[in-house]
Amino acid sequence: MGKQQGILPFTGQLGDRVGYLRNGKYFLRRKALEVRQSPATKRAAKDFGTASKAGAQLRHALYTELHRYYDSNVITRLNKALTGAIQNDQYRPAGERRLNVTNMQSLNDFHFSAHSNHQRLLSCTQVISEDVQGRVQLSFSGLRPNAPKGVTDVSIKAIIISANFERSALEVSASETVTITNRKPCDAITLTIGPIPGTSAAHKGLRIVLIEVQPHIGVNGQLLPSGNRQGYALDVIAVLPPVSQLVKVQREYKNNAPLLKIIPRYPNLKPQRVFNPPFVKGSVDLLLLPSLTNDH
Repeated sequence: MGKQQGILPFTGQLGDRVGYLRNGKYFLRRKALEVRQSPATKRAAKDFGTASKAGAQLRHALYTELHRYYDSNVITRLNKALTGAIQNDQYRPAGERRLNVTNMQSLNDFHFSAHSNHQRLLSCTQVISEDVQGRVQLSFSGLRPNAPKGVTDVSIKAIIISANFERSALEVSASETVTITNRKPCDAITLTIGPIPGTSAAHKGLRIVLIEVQPHIGVNGQLLPSGNRQGYALDVIAVLPPVSQLVKVQREYKNNAPLLKIIPRYPNLKPQRVFNPPFVKGSVDLLLLPSLTNDH
């Protein structure tokens, strides 16, 4: 794949050539005349399609966060990480593999921003806890921000993505944003993320916990976003199983109607045999029961 030397560079297909844009540079390659795939490569392509579709859903859920300091290589890096995770599925054959809580543990410490991470910006110890209702808490102790020079304040926020990739259902919930002064020690803080209300399909999916760090500059008593992408981080810190909410169904009413109805005995009545009734074809013997009336 060579570089484009023309006056008007392009991307996409043009005849038998395909143009690419990577890191601000334009490249060109020749389109293959025929693509030969074996059964093994077809199965691998299906797994890659599953991983790339999940990556597109995650990027769509984090659209606002990813476009603050956009990284052009995040698509390639995320697809590579999810492809490696889906290959660890030992319960399904190739071509039918899925992303679950077990193999998605390899997504821990994934950095959506290649320029920095929260370990570099926050010198602290973090602890993740969860209660019975599914409320997740992130506690930070010994916190001292270490953002680049020129940044006066740093904001921290926790995000949870409830993702059911098989149903293409994702929901995002976030904690309140906490702003602290840069390069100064502060007290321990706790970020709380409540469970997502409702009963959508995303509740049955795994939960991806992320932490976002944003740099700010104080100007005339106001905090403005800093343009230094070295101070921004969006990292995956944990992958949790779905919240299992067992709802006990209680009967609102009780049916007091009897299951059986007792019919009184009539000792003096006997069935009568009728031969060849006019409405039945052939000679079929029927038993005619006398009408039972309750005189009581």
